[in-house]
Amino acid sequence: MILKLVLFAVAALLIYKWLGGSVSLPKAKPKRRSKGKPSVKDAEMVECDECGIYVSIEETTLVNGKYICEDCLNKEKAR
Repeated sequence: MILKLVLFAVAALLIYKWLGGSVSLPKAKPKRRSKGKPSVKDAEMVECDECGIYVSIEETTLVNGKYICEDCLNKEKAR
């Protein structure tokens, strides 16, 4: 039994040396970003000019050069 393990180890060492002494593992492919909506990490945050909270730029409306969040916009429409 031990003789088989020794022979296997010697064979593995010879194959390792025959391959140049260095075995490189395949590198992981970089993840591609989807072309759809940007992720939460990529969303640009802006300050609402009415209430001062920071919201995603996708959740705001540009009114007279000011970013207004949906809540403030709905309050303004209710008046």
